[in-house]
Amino acid sequence: MPRKNRNNKNQGQSPNKTHQRQESNRAELHSRPEFTVYIDEDERAQIEKWVELKDNIETGGDLFGLWVNSYTAVVQFVLGPGQNCNRTRVSFYQDIEYLREAGNYLTQQHGLCNIGQWHSHHRLSLTRPSGGDENTVWGNMPNLGLNRYIVFIATINGCGRNTKVRINPYLFEINQRGAQLPVASGTLKVLERQTSPFRCNKVIADFIKNGRENVNVETTKETPKRKKKDYISKREIFLKPKFQKIELIITPNDMANTFYKP
Repeated sequence: MPRKNRNNKNQGQSPNKTHQRQESNRAELHSRPEFTVYIDEDERAQIEKWVELKDNIETGGDLFGLWVNSYTAVVQFVLGPGQNCNRTRVSFYQDIEYLREAGNYLTQQHGLCNIGQWHSHHRLSLTRPSGGDENTVWGNMPNLGLNRYIVFIATINGCGRNTKVRINPYLFEINQRGAQLPVASGTLKVLERQTSPFRCNKVIADFIKNGRENVNVETTKETPKRKKKDYISKREIFLKPKFQKIELIITPNDMANTFYKP
């Protein structure tokens, strides 16, 4: 979803109108269940790497996954910035063509939905969507036929080895009456030691590479292949330190005779 510069926040809306909208939906906000997003550990790590690479300027991308219910979602694949994205210190504009191509592929071929977006506020000390962010999302949701949309805001704390990226999820929701409910903060629950099967799919990986920003931040690690060893004819047995190391030479014939025979 394209974003506007947050310097234009609250454009076209008076403070009184914004206040009235928030007051009219306050009761409904209190009755809403807790908003929760689940994400695989490696997908969260992808976002962190992208954010750390642009620690003084905004970056972003999109979230693909599924809704479990109205207030619970699972992010199964994180899309990064396209090669033609535009960014400044206070704004990020996704490469629309890249999002369209990758989004259509993930949706049509793998059944994932574009359930939201993520972008960084790097070191701006702004952990929630800005006024400009909110106006952009609210303006685009009706055009896309959406009544729920997730926004991750990533910020950076510390520096050097102490650098830590924090990710905060927010829910934008339009109720059945067409009213915009107050933006709700949620809980991000990381599925530890989990890698998305979509991230491991080589076909998907090759497709996503086309048009993405030319920065390699893949976090998935290939299992190192074991080196082929020659036939073992020598075995070393190490006893307790107070004993001398004993080396046994075992020939193939000796090994054949060690099998149990009834």
